[in-house]
Amino acid sequence: MRSVAESLGTRYQACRVSLQLAGLHIAHGDLPKASVAVKYAIAISKRKGFKVLFSRALLLRALVSDRVSDKRDRLKVALAQAESIGLPELIAEASYHLGLVEMEANQFVTAHEYFVKSANVTKRLADNVPRRYIKGYLAETWRKDVLAKRQECSERIISAATRISDAQLHAARDVRFVKSLYKLSLAMSSATSYQEFIDTVADALDETLRQPAFISFEHAGTVSWKSTRVKVTDEMRVRLGAVAERFQNKSYFGASGENNRSTTAWIPFQSEEIKGGLFVECGKSNRLTEQEIDYLTVVGTIANAAFDRIHDKPVPIQRSQPVSEFHGLVGSSRLMKQVYEHIEVAARNTATVLIEGESGTGKELVARAIHECGARAKGPFIPLDCGAIAESLIESELFGSRKGSYTGSIADRPGMFEAAHGGTIFLDEISNTSAGLQAKLLRVIQEREVRRIGETKGRTVDVRVIVATNTSLEALVQQRLFRQDLLYRLKVLHVRVPPLRNRREDIPLLAEHFVDKLNVAQHLKKYATPKFIENLGTLSYPGNVRELQNVVERSYLFAKGAAIIAVAADQSASSPAAGIDEIQRWFKELSEGRKDFWAEIHEPYKRRDISREKIVALIDLGLRTTRGNYKTMASLFKLKDKDYRRFMDFLRRGDCLLDFRPYRKMAQ
Repeated sequence: MRSVAESLGTRYQACRVSLQLAGLHIAHGDLPKASVAVKYAIAISKRKGFKVLFSRALLLRALVSDRVSDKRDRLKVALAQAESIGLPELIAEASYHLGLVEMEANQFVTAHEYFVKSANVTKRLADNVPRRYIKGYLAETWRKDVLAKRQECSERIISAATRISDAQLHAARDVRFVKSLYKLSLAMSSATSYQEFIDTVADALDETLRQPAFISFEHAGTVSWKSTRVKVTDEMRVRLGAVAERFQNKSYFGASGENNRSTTAWIPFQSEEIKGGLFVECGKSNRLTEQEIDYLTVVGTIANAAFDRIHDKPVPIQRSQPVSEFHGLVGSSRLMKQVYEHIEVAARNTATVLIEGESGTGKELVARAIHECGARAKGPFIPLDCGAIAESLIESELFGSRKGSYTGSIADRPGMFEAAHGGTIFLDEISNTSAGLQAKLLRVIQEREVRRIGETKGRTVDVRVIVATNTSLEALVQQRLFRQDLLYRLKVLHVRVPPLRNRREDIPLLAEHFVDKLNVAQHLKKYATPKFIENLGTLSYPGNVRELQNVVERSYLFAKGAAIIAVAADQSASSPAAGIDEIQRWFKELSEGRKDFWAEIHEPYKRRDISREKIVALIDLGLRTTRGNYKTMASLFKLKDKDYRRFMDFLRRGDCLLDFRPYRKMAQ
C-alpha cells in the first residue's frame, strides 16, 4: 500500500499507511519493523509539514524505544507537540503511556497525575462520540486500561503512606475515599501538632461520611472532643464513653445500646501520647457500608502513624532569615539545581542564551541571574517583551530611529540595543517576532552593529543577547514561522526552566519566600501554617510560580490573624462553567457585530489580559460552529476580507491555530 501511495505521489497517504503499519507491528511485538515504519513517517511528515501525522509519529517513536529514559523523554516530546497544536486524542494516549513509564519506575504520584489527565481527556472526547459508536471507541486497550491503572496508583499511594493491608485497599474504590485518604496521608507527614492533625481528620470525615462523627482525644491529662454534623452533648459523651470503656484498644462496629436502634463504629487511637478514638454513630436506616468501615479503619491507621511521627519529631526551629535565594530564584529541587548550574555556565561565557519555559516559570529571573553572575553585571540589563509591543513599533524600539524617519519621529532616538551597550538585552517571547525583524536580529547578532531607522550607517554595540520563549522554536522552524539560522545563533547556550508541577517539592519554600516578602512590605509578622502549605500542594498551577505567588498573596491578605490557614478563593476568577459562559458570550457578541475582534480580543490578548487558553476555546467553538472552516469563522466574526490573513497570522503566532480537519470529520 505504501509503495502504491508513493507511486501516485500521495505522500500524505503514504505517511498514514506507515503509521498504521507501525501500530500493527507494535501490537504484534515486532519493534524493529515498527521502528523502520516510524522513521519513514517522521521523515515525510516533518519535511511536508504534516503536523498531525508528525505528532502521531513522535508518539509511536517513543513506544518503540528500548531504553526507559528514551521512552520517557520521547513521550514528553510527543505530549508537548500534541498539546501545542491541540490534539486531545494524542494527549490522552501519550499521557497514558507516560503514566505506565512512571508506574514502572515506582513514581506512583506522577503516574497517577498522567492517568488522571488521560482519563479526563478521554471522557471529554467520549461525550462527543455518537452513542452507536461509543462502545467501539472505548474498546481500545489503553482506553479501557487507564481507569484501572489510575485506581492501582491510588491504592499504591495510600498503601505506601499508611502500610495498610491489601484487604483494606478496596476502601479506595470510591473517588471520595481516594481523595480523603490521599489528603490525610499528606497531612500525616506535614502536621506539626496533634491538634492540627485532629482538625484535618475532622474535616476529612465531614467531607466524606454521611453520618455524624466524633473524635475523643486526651493529651497531657486534658480530654477534648471534636464533632462533625452534630454538636456534642453530655448524654453523647456518656454513651460513647461507655463504648470506649468497653472495647478500649479494639475496633468495634455494631449496636450502641440494648435497643439496637443505632449502630456505632469505634476506632481507637493507639499512640504513646494520645488516648481516645474515633466514633461514628448512625441510625438503623443509615448503617455504615463495608467501604465506609474499611475507610474508617484506614483513617485510624493513618492517625496512629501521624501521632507517632509528631511524637518523634524534633521541635521545629523558627527561621530567623528568609529563604536563601539564587538571584531571585527560589527552589532546592533537583530540576532547579540543574537550572542554577546552567546559569553559572552561561554566566562564565558571553554567548547568546535561549531560555525556554512555560509562562510564569521565571524566565526573566533566570536571564537577570545570568547577567548578575557574569562579567557584565555592572552594565545595564534591558528587558523587552516582544509580544507586548505592536509590530509596527518594535523595530524602532530595538534599533532606534532618526528624526523625521516616520510620522511622529521628532528627534533622534537610540534603541534598546544601544541602551544595553556594555550590558545585556533580554528579548522575551522571541517567537512573536516577524520574519523581517528576525532577519535584522540575525544581522545584529552576527555583525554586532545596529542601524537606526532612517540611517544608512551602522553603530557598533557591545551587547550580550538573551532570549526567552514559552513555545518550541524548533516546532516553529518546522512550520516555517521562525528562521532556522537565527535559532542556531540564539541557541548557543540553552536553559530550560521547569514548570511548577514538575518541582512540587519547592512549593513550601516558595510560599515561605512570598510570605516573607509580604511581611516586609506590610510591616506584619504573619506565617504560613502546615495546613496552608499542604493545601497549596494540592493545586494544579497552570500559571506556575506567578499563579502560586498570586494565591499566597491573596490568602495572606484575607487571613484574619497571624496564621495563614486557608487558601483564599479567587472571587474574581471564573469557575469552569463561568469560563465557558464567557467564551460563548464573546462568540455571540462577535457574531452579532456588537464586539470588534481586534479591539476586544486581539488587543487584550497582547496585553495578557486574556489567556491563550481562552483564545483557543473561542477558536474551538468557532470551528465547531463552522464545521472546520476558518474563512467562514472570520466572516462570522465580521472581519473584512483583507483582514483574513492578519487573523490567521495572529492565531499562528499565538499558537492558537487548531487543525481544522478533525472538525470537518465530526461534521460528516
